[in-house]
This record gives sequence, C-alpha cells and structure tokens, in this order.
Amino acid sequence: KADFGVKYPKVRYWCTSPTKIAPIDSILFSVRAPVGAVNLNNIEACIGRGLASISGKSIDNTFLYQSLIHAKVKFEALGQGSTFEAINGNELKEFSLVCPPLPEQKKIASILTSVDEVIENTQKQIDKLQDLKKATMNELLTKGIGHTEFKDSELGRIPKSWKEVSLGKLIDKLIDFRGRTP
Repeated sequence: KADFGVKYPKVRYWCTSPTKIAPIDSILFSVRAPVGAVNLNNIEACIGRGLASISGKSIDNTFLYQSLIHAKVKFEALGQGSTFEAINGNELKEFSLVCPPLPEQKKIASILTSVDEVIENTQKQIDKLQDLKKATMNELLTKGIGHTEFKDSELGRIPKSWKEVSLGKLIDKLIDFRGRTP
C-alpha cells in the first residue's frame, strides 16, 4: 500500500525471487492497514503480505475496480486486529457486491472512468497552479513589487525599504497549541 498512487502504484522496490506475482491489469487490494485501499496494477508486480491481487472472471475488471473503491468504507469496518487492522482471504471472497449484467457494467465503468479522467486532469491543473503560486509567493515575499534597491538581512536579501519585524509585534493575540495565551 505504501507504493499506491491515485490509480496506479509507483514501484520503488524490485526483487529477484518473487513469491506472489500480481498480473498486469489486476486490481491490487490492501488487506492490511489500511484495509480496502485499491489500485490498478499497470505492470506485472511482486506483492507483499498486505496486498491481494484480484482479477475478474465473470465481471468487467474496471467495473469491479470502481465497485471496490465504492465499498472501501464497508471493508474498513470489516478490518480486525490489535496491532493493525486486516481482513483475510475468506472475508474478501465472501464480500457481497452488486453485479448488473455485463453490458451495463461496461457502461457504468466507462462513465466512472471518464469522471476519473476529468478529476485527474483537474488535479494536474491544480498542481500547476500550486507550483505557480509557490514561485509567485517566493518572488513577491522576497523581492516585492518594482523594487530596484536591496539590502542583506538575517532573512536574506530584501528590498531596501523593507524591515524585519518579529511576529509578536505584528499580531494582536497568540493562543498556543495548549490553548493558553503566553
């Protein structure tokens, strides 16, 4: 689960003697802390004890993937254990899902996949805007607007007309993490 991405895992480790192989296009399902997380396997991969590999035989795999995502809360409720929550293979096999006829499964999967693509593209735009904001903040909060003369300070190079001020002099009240006013 540590290698799970939004949809596909980001493989960080390789081994030379795998014991459990998850085939490409299978669904990776976390059976241990956290129970119910799901990814699509886009490569043939070795999996550890905390994962199960699921491949549909009489169900559209993409529909199954979306159904498992939808059932995550129910899987979390099944998790048991004192050290970390887990479910076993029988609990996973016996878990009930709705199963419409195959043509309807494909339509449902197609619609949900389209929504996932819109979300993914929107997230890419958000990520770009966050990067732009970071760069803009750095520029504006260190160089200001239209300054040509700068000076060195303990905080780095700043416009000559700026000054360093402690936070305490700029705020009206401070309540610390314990709820006290120092």
